[in-house]
Amino acid sequence: MAGSLRLAPAALALAFFAAPAAAVGQVSITLDEAVRQTLRNNHEIAVERISAQAAEADTRIAESEFFASLGASADLSGNKSPNASALADPVTESGRLTAGAQISGKAAWGASYRLGVDTGRAQSGSTFQSLDPVYNAALSLTVTQPILKNAGRQVNTWRVETSHAAMKMAENSVKAKVDAAVTAVVTAYWELIHAQKSLEANGQLLAWARELERKIRIQVEAGTLAPLEIVAAQASVASAEERVVAAESLVERRADNLLAIMNPPAASPLQNGHIQAEPVLGAPSAPPEKDYAAMALENRPELAIARLEIEAKNVELVYQENQKLPSLDLSATLRANGLRGGAQPSVDIKTGQTKISPLDGDFGSALADSASGRYYDYSLGLTFTMPLDGTGMEARRAKSAFALQTAVLKLKNLERAVANEARDAHREAVNGLKRLQAATASRALAEKRLEAETSKFEAGASTLFNVLALQKDLAAEKEKEGRAMADLMIAKTALARAVGRSLEAQGLALEGTKPQ
Repeated sequence: MAGSLRLAPAALALAFFAAPAAAVGQVSITLDEAVRQTLRNNHEIAVERISAQAAEADTRIAESEFFASLGASADLSGNKSPNASALADPVTESGRLTAGAQISGKAAWGASYRLGVDTGRAQSGSTFQSLDPVYNAALSLTVTQPILKNAGRQVNTWRVETSHAAMKMAENSVKAKVDAAVTAVVTAYWELIHAQKSLEANGQLLAWARELERKIRIQVEAGTLAPLEIVAAQASVASAEERVVAAESLVERRADNLLAIMNPPAASPLQNGHIQAEPVLGAPSAPPEKDYAAMALENRPELAIARLEIEAKNVELVYQENQKLPSLDLSATLRANGLRGGAQPSVDIKTGQTKISPLDGDFGSALADSASGRYYDYSLGLTFTMPLDGTGMEARRAKSAFALQTAVLKLKNLERAVANEARDAHREAVNGLKRLQAATASRALAEKRLEAETSKFEAGASTLFNVLALQKDLAAEKEKEGRAMADLMIAKTALARAVGRSLEAQGLALEGTKPQ
């Protein structure tokens, strides 16, 4: 009996990270696989990605306001009519073909423009026409520039700027959802590891209780112990069995929670088996000393969203301030003309002499004349408009100002909360390591006490009650150690999220989280 109840030192020194044997039907999964499954299958992340794509489309729509447009037109007309005038042919027959093209658009500083070319060909057949057919061409530029209302780049691009901010906010919303999902799955994974360790500790307690019952039964049958001792041993077995059942139920609940967070496809083996978390190798450590509050203020996506909202509100306020001004628009048009045609003899009404037009030429000559700038016309104009009641404009400006003030206050509150959260998370992670070290030391002492008490019991110097009590103590200390380990890793995960580094803590990057 001497070797049967003694706990081997090697067994007592079993490391926390040692993996229990996988049961039939169990599917093992690593922490890295669990995180990747979650990022691949999380519906909330997918929704945020779609929102980010929609925001990008809104940005392109806003930018399209400043895209140039190309237009073209053509027109054919004709006429044949009698004339009553003695100075005209009895029957007049004419035809005209016109065509034009233009590029028009709006500049970022507010000016609208049209650059065009207009051409035409007219034929009359009249003997009084010095050019027949007539070719005309014109190059024109028209610009309208606001001087007060709607003047300036910031005023005209405010929709583009706010849509850019919205797109960046959507991208940061994706990162915030990713951080939340990573934190949730890592927490659930370590909770499952804790449950597995609890089941392992209680399973060991049950094995000890059964072995002790067997040895007690042998001694009772041999008459060396009173029959009452076996009742105590049986009660210890029943208590241990109850603890194992509770631990098994906890493992199942934690596994189901992890499965729900990962949300694997229906065909995944994870859906058809019991999930077994593989222990994470490595010595636990406290986070290094850093200014975690400053890191959080720099990296948290929630703060980036709040700052972008202020940026967008400020741009909108500038626009609304400008809309209070009256309209004063400067318009300018410059047109270069060209005219040529087939010259034919005509009678000068004043002198009665026959003459030939010097504008003889084809369409190319007319176009060359317009390009030379020899013949031109221009116009300049100012248009002033002022509403008699600006109440609506002032109300919109005030509303934008209130929205900006609200956004600034929200940012200040969020910055304070984020900094406090980062400091608290760091403190919890540091204290978590201390609690784990204390729990590990306590568990080691419990092992030594049980080993010593078992030796005394074998020598007849102790009682069964003392051995059973120390076995329960050791199981409880192992559970505490497991809980402390899980709490430490969960605290470190919470710290990573608090400073906006959840993915980096898992060795991942946001680019690697796109759905496959």
